[in-house]
Amino acid sequence: MAAMDEKIIFGDQNQWAETLTRNRKFFDLLPHLMELLSMTFSRQLKDAVPTDRVIFILGRCCVEDFFEIILLAGNGSGIAAAKVLRGLYERAVTMVYLINHPEEVQRFLDYSHVAEYKLMQAILENNGEEAISKDVRDSRESRFNAVKDNYMIEYCKTCKAKRMNHTWSKLDIVSMAKKTPWLKKYLVPGYYIPMSYAHSTVHSMLARLEANPEGGLNFSAGAQPRQADESLKTAHILLLYIIREQLKHFKLNDPAMLRQRAEREYPQIWPATDPEPRTSTTASGSPPP
Repeated sequence: MAAMDEKIIFGDQNQWAETLTRNRKFFDLLPHLMELLSMTFSRQLKDAVPTDRVIFILGRCCVEDFFEIILLAGNGSGIAAAKVLRGLYERAVTMVYLINHPEEVQRFLDYSHVAEYKLMQAILENNGEEAISKDVRDSRESRFNAVKDNYMIEYCKTCKAKRMNHTWSKLDIVSMAKKTPWLKKYLVPGYYIPMSYAHSTVHSMLARLEANPEGGLNFSAGAQPRQADESLKTAHILLLYIIREQLKHFKLNDPAMLRQRAEREYPQIWPATDPEPRTSTTASGSPPP
């Protein structure tokens, strides 16, 4: 194992150097964003109602996603960064939707009983009843039965037949996003393109191929700097929007200097018009409204 240990390196110093060179201004100004994030999320929720807890934690998870994207993008793993970006976007959409529809927070929470039950059924099917104790099985089934009717949807208008919905809301993420014009603008770079990398699609295969000078195609095992920078750029603008929504929802003392400075710096870091556009699907670099 010692010989193998010497060959394994966690973190590509060359890719980090290239990422820093391409995005020097982002990393130079990152401390300003860190200061704003600390003010927004480094606090305790005292006597918070479930709605506030859900909204806060969803936002905090987005922060974790953001730093995972920095780590992946910095190592040249642009496609992996895009996959994480999809989760960040979905959480941002869910957070904003629940801010605007607090009456659906309990529905969001209760669906965990459905998800647990489905997972249990899959485990039992594959591993047998001995994989989960009877007490646990009974408990999860009881919780599932208590809420399941809330998630039944009609799939046949003729016979009125119903089935269990695949998610907690009757709206899908795209429909939710379209209810917020600003988030709708980022559906392509924040959701559709990342999803095409995450799923088993032709696009996900083609993205890993490159032309062979001698003819044909080779699998490209190298870095993906374009996807890395695009993921970083989109994650950055989404995080600014998440921060603004958190400040507004919790009625925090808004240090306008910090927030406005971070929003003002975004178009300086990521100009709306690049001399050589990295991708035709890049969203406009406008700060949140």
